[in-house]
Amino acid sequence: MAFDVTLPFDSSRPDTFKPSFDLPAEVARQVGHGDVEATNRRRLGLFEGHDNQGRLQPLLGTIDPAEDINGDPICWPNDEKHEALGLVGPMVGTATWHGPTTENIKLGAVEEWEIWNVSADAHPIHLHMVHFGLVSRKEIVFDSGAVEGEIEPEDLETAVVGDGTYYTDMPLVMHDGSLGEGYRVVNPTAGAELSEEDFPEYINNFPRDVVVALPGQITTIKAHFDKPGRFNWHCHILAHEDHEMMRIFHVGDLPADQRGGECPMVDETDGDPPAGASCKSDADCCFVSSPNRLGVTCANRYCDTSVLAFGVCVHKKEAGESCTSINECMSEMLCTEGKCSPKADYIPEDPVDPDPSTPSPTPPGATSGARRFGPIDAVVFFTLLCSVAVLPNLNLMLVTVPW
Repeated sequence: MAFDVTLPFDSSRPDTFKPSFDLPAEVARQVGHGDVEATNRRRLGLFEGHDNQGRLQPLLGTIDPAEDINGDPICWPNDEKHEALGLVGPMVGTATWHGPTTENIKLGAVEEWEIWNVSADAHPIHLHMVHFGLVSRKEIVFDSGAVEGEIEPEDLETAVVGDGTYYTDMPLVMHDGSLGEGYRVVNPTAGAELSEEDFPEYINNFPRDVVVALPGQITTIKAHFDKPGRFNWHCHILAHEDHEMMRIFHVGDLPADQRGGECPMVDETDGDPPAGASCKSDADCCFVSSPNRLGVTCANRYCDTSVLAFGVCVHKKEAGESCTSINECMSEMLCTEGKCSPKADYIPEDPVDPDPSTPSPTPPGATSGARRFGPIDAVVFFTLLCSVAVLPNLNLMLVTVPW
């Protein structure tokens, strides 16, 4: 849209608009900027996953486990599809349009949204029915073991350095029940705040409903949510918003049809459980954003990645059950000869240095000393004997018989 100004500039009318971060009080009230303190801060993510055809799919999601306005967790749907994929417990990571609402806001709240863009593209993010102000832009500090911010699930044990942010795969249930590829952010680490002078092409010092979230950055906005109801937030690139980069936010009590499933009971512990803590679902150790809980081996369960490319929290095995590694067995057990067995039952043999003067033990069925004359040796000997006895006579016949 373009505006052509045809009237001459009237200098007699004073220009009272001052484009700066010191916005007038009324504008500050409308956009939740200025001296108005935020009552809540949420961290959201911009991702580029893949749909069920392997095509690039821009996605929205959460950095932290989702909660409603009462602080209760919003969990993945309770159905066989999500449970089979390990999507159990509080929702975190990427989600599609049809999934439960993860952004539930109190009516009248002033919130700061940190938009973490771990994708490779800039996205103009639009919030319906609300104006906001830009608070800051910061760099995302990525883990030095990540490749363009990503660490594949099979490389988590070896590649993670722990000095910054990375994202890794998680399953994504599409609208038709098929499977796509999403991501979740681990160890979100913010860097230095960036100056507006670094982005002269973006004018940010005014009330707005769209902000360009640049790749590799955290774009923080502040908004006053004074209208109750169900609204959208999305990328304003048409191809992106139509291909799943659009989600619901709800202001006020979250209706039942927008909620997820019943949340499984989890341990009431303060902070992140250490290695060896008990767990009851994938949400306790496999699908969480905190680095301290990623891949935690639980007391009677462990995160299994042998079948799927992402962790599924399964029961550890008792003595006598088949295994392929010690991680599958209960504590104080080993995986020996394909079976879980107590450590007390395993008595390792003391290694003995071989003595050159001591002959090697004779294999079963063999005799010491010279090698035994076997059936194969007899066949070879008979073949050689025939060649010596028959070939001279055959040559003689070839010479004396006329043709």
